[in-house]
Amino acid sequence: MADSESWQKVENSEVWDFEKNPELTGAYVLREENIGPNASNLYHIELENGKRISVWGNTILDNRFELVNIGEEVKIIYLGMEKSEKTGRNYRLFDLYHRPAPFKKAEENPTKPAVEEAIEEKGKLEGSEEKVEDADLPF
Repeated sequence: MADSESWQKVENSEVWDFEKNPELTGAYVLREENIGPNASNLYHIELENGKRISVWGNTILDNRFELVNIGEEVKIIYLGMEKSEKTGRNYRLFDLYHRPAPFKKAEENPTKPAVEEAIEEKGKLEGSEEKVEDADLPF
């Protein structure tokens, strides 16, 4: 086996205990659908330290997450149990906030993008009557 230090073990993420920690903030990275016996949604939130936490969906969260893009920063706050006026059933109430993820500074010396390399290669071809704009670019 190759260098074992470069390998990272894949593990299931911890499920958010909203009663113990009623507020969760991080980057929304993944939504899994139809999970478990109730065919629920499972939302994955990556914390600032890189740890991932899973959040089980309910009607409230599922409806609110429809308005959030993957990659955005989210804050979920558990507000407690509420009683539905229509049905009389109790449900868990959450607030969900979102904002664009903070911009990360680009590398100081990034490598040349593939598009620029393709244009340069196309321009180097001798005897080609085709314009560089018409080059077979990788996009």
